[in-house]
Amino acid sequence: MEPDLGELEKALGVSFKAKDLLLRAITHSSYEGPAGSCDNERLEFLGDAVLKLALCDYVFESYPEADEGELSSLVAFGASEATLSRVASRMGLGSFLRIGKGLELAGGRQQPSILADLFEAILGAVYLDRGFDVASLFVRRELAPELPSPTRVKPWKTNKTKLQEILQRERRRVPTYECISQHGPDHAKVFKVRAMLGEVILGEGTGKSKKEAEENAAGEAIARLWEIGIFR
Repeated sequence: MEPDLGELEKALGVSFKAKDLLLRAITHSSYEGPAGSCDNERLEFLGDAVLKLALCDYVFESYPEADEGELSSLVAFGASEATLSRVASRMGLGSFLRIGKGLELAGGRQQPSILADLFEAILGAVYLDRGFDVASLFVRRELAPELPSPTRVKPWKTNKTKLQEILQRERRRVPTYECISQHGPDHAKVFKVRAMLGEVILGEGTGKSKKEAEENAAGEAIARLWEIGIFR
C-alpha cells in the first residue's frame, strides 16, 4: 500500500506543490519499485547541507553570547544521527517510508541511521519545493526544542576526542570502535561503525571512510549520553 502523502504533509506541517518530490524523499534505495524509479539518496545529500545551514542560522541568531566553539557544538548536536532519528521517530516518519521487504523485516523503519537519512531527504525536498525560508522554519520548529543550552554543550575539536574525555572522566575507560559493515564499489564505499564501551554499544554511525563513520558514531554516543544526563 502506498503511503498517504496528505497525512505525511500534516505530520510535516508543510504542503508540497510537487507531490512526486515528496514521494521520492520517502523512497529508500532498497525499495523495489518500477524500473527507473528514484530513491532519496540525492535528496538526503542536499538535505544534509540545508540542515547545517539552517542550524547555523538559528544558533547564530538565538545565542548571541555563545562563542564559535559553542555554536559549532550546538550544530553538531542538532545534526547528529541520534537527534535526527529521535525527531523522525517522534514525528512518525518511519511509517511513511517506502522500503524493501527484506529491510522491512529486519526492522529498517526503526533503524536510527535510516530515520536520520529520511529526515534529511525530506528536508531536501522541502527546500526544493518551498525554498530555504520554509525549510529553515521546518528545522527550527522540529529541532530547536532538542538543542541544549550552549553552556551544557562544551566545544570540542572532534566527537571522538570529546567522547574519550567524557568516558575517561566518568568511567575511567576509553571507547573502542568496531567496523560492522561496508558496502558499495571501491570508489564509493559506505562504512558502518559502532562506538563501544566494553560490550556496550554507545552509538553507531556511517560514513564514506572509517574515520568519518567513527566520528559519526562518537557523535551519536555523545548525544545519547547527554540525554541520560552523563555530562549535563
